[in-house]
Amino acid sequence: MPHACLVFVLASTLPLAAQSDTTTNGNSSGAGSQVHGLGYELPSVSNHEIAEAVRKGMAPLRQKWFASARMQQPIGVTGTAIFDCDITRDGATGKIREVQSSGDLLLDAAANTLLTDAAFAGLPSGFKGTELRVVFPFNLPSTSGRPACSSVTLTRAKKVGRGVSPPRALYQPDPEYSDQARRSKYQGSMLLGVTVAPEGTATDVCVLQGLGMGLDEKAMETVKSWKFTPSLENGVPVPVRIAVEVSFTLY
Repeated sequence: MPHACLVFVLASTLPLAAQSDTTTNGNSSGAGSQVHGLGYELPSVSNHEIAEAVRKGMAPLRQKWFASARMQQPIGVTGTAIFDCDITRDGATGKIREVQSSGDLLLDAAANTLLTDAAFAGLPSGFKGTELRVVFPFNLPSTSGRPACSSVTLTRAKKVGRGVSPPRALYQPDPEYSDQARRSKYQGSMLLGVTVAPEGTATDVCVLQGLGMGLDEKAMETVKSWKFTPSLENGVPVPVRIAVEVSFTLY
C-alpha cells in the first residue's frame, strides 16, 4: 500500500507543557522522561477521500486531547488504551467500544469522551460509514533512538519572534514508514522538538508527542538530516528552538 508522509515545520515556540526556558541550558520540561501519543487505524478504507477526511478530522481531535485537563496531570500508568467506533453517514461517531484499557479508568473515560464529541467533515457523497480504531499510548519509554524532550539537556537557543526570524527548510526528505505501523495500518501525527543551529542543521532532536510502532524513530532519523536557512537576529545567524510536526498517512 503506498503511503504519503506529510511534514510540516512549525516555526514557533514549543507547547507550554513541553518547555521551560529554551534560551538557557537544561531540560526542556519538568518531571518525567516519557511521552504520550495518539494514533489511529482505518482497517477497511482504501478510498482516498475518506482517508483524507479522517486525517483532517483527527488533527483537531489530537490538539484537543493534548490540551485537555487530564493530559496536563501526571499519568501514572504505562499502557495503551484502544477504542473502536463507527464514523456514521453524517460524520459523527457511533457506538464506542473499548478494546483495551490503559489501566487508568480516568484516562479511559477521558478518551471515550473525546471520541464521543468527534466529528468528521468533507466525506464523499454516498459515504455509508466506516470503522475507526483510535490508539492512545501512555508513557512511551524514552530511549536512545527516541529520547523524550524532558530527558534531553538542550543547548542554548532562542525562540522565533521578537526580532528572531523563523528558519526555512531547504532539504526536507520524508521519513519512511516502519514495518510494524504499515502492517497495522497505523497512522497519525507526532511532534518533535528541534534546535536549528546557526549552520542550518537540526540538533537536539527529541520527542514531545509520540506515536510509537517505530514511527518516532523513523521521524527522528530523517529530521536530523534536514537542512535549513538559519534564523537571523539583527542579521546574524542564531540557534532557535522550534517544533516540527510529522504526519504519517497511508492511502
